[in-house]
Amino acid sequence: MKNILKYLASCAALAIVASAHVACSEEEGADIQGATTPIVYLNSGMASDLGYHTFVYSVTHTPGSALTSGFEVKVPVKVSLKTTSEIRATLSVDNSLIASYNQARDASCKEVPQSSMQIENTSLTIPAGTYISTDSVKVTIPVEALSTMKDDDGYLIPVKISSVTGAVLSATENRFFIRIDIINNNINASAANNSVTGTMIATAGKTTWVATPDKAPTTQTNNATMLFDGVTSTAGRWVGSFYDISVTVTIDMQQVYNNITALYCYGAASGWTFRYSSDGVTWKMLGVTTKAYNSTSAANIIFYSPISARYVRFTVPATANANTPGGMRSSVSVYEYSIYTTN
Repeated sequence: MKNILKYLASCAALAIVASAHVACSEEEGADIQGATTPIVYLNSGMASDLGYHTFVYSVTHTPGSALTSGFEVKVPVKVSLKTTSEIRATLSVDNSLIASYNQARDASCKEVPQSSMQIENTSLTIPAGTYISTDSVKVTIPVEALSTMKDDDGYLIPVKISSVTGAVLSATENRFFIRIDIINNNINASAANNSVTGTMIATAGKTTWVATPDKAPTTQTNNATMLFDGVTSTAGRWVGSFYDISVTVTIDMQQVYNNITALYCYGAASGWTFRYSSDGVTWKMLGVTTKAYNSTSAANIIFYSPISARYVRFTVPATANANTPGGMRSSVSVYEYSIYTTN
């Protein structure tokens, strides 16, 4: 799920990031290639995702900002061979497919309420002598509905061909998915570093804190205990490189702190995803950084609203690196970590 190719387009003030509405892949399934009988299929979507095509939309909800648009997806049906008579296909939303999708991708996507979306043109016709339907099924979520969709687990709309007349239905390419990733952003990137409120937990209060990456670094300088030693020079910096994959570092502060107004994370970079939890089981989105926090005078990640947490974790994405085997690497380079609280 994390490796799905995304065609991205921003919508001002809201950060809706979305795929294109038209076919992005022309690869055909095994039962279509070389077919000697007409087979009806779908191959529109952003990329092949474990055998099925998926559109991915990323929606960011930020306090004080309103979404300005919803989205729609249009997908035609196709046939492998021309026929002398028309072909009809009926499509429908099938939420029973969500469980298997989640299991295969270790996800927890939720069902989109029927009242929040519109599906039109569910009966499509491929005219005789052609390869593609004259119209497309259209799935729309208006901005009013999208504004209420705030579950951190995201949402999924599975659409499948439920019946075909005049041809055979593909066994492998008979559905597509629309996945809506939700980011509930509580990071105020525009806040001045000195506008932070509360008191920072000092080094003496962090002696039992633990930072644990979810995989061993390929190379590292120092180790993750350096995040809590109070040293903000290079000598106190943890540098870890993780080849070919993203890394998630979980910080256990050993107790629940209330009214946390900001993190002090000297070395955090743009594009890091932060989450928090009180029990280490249920996690909530804190936000995604959009700038670097790369000096002692610019290391405060300030929140719109205070949180309560024992655990904080950050995920560093893998990026292209020509000098790394496999061509991808995630890198952590953090000098110091703490929190501010008004308690």
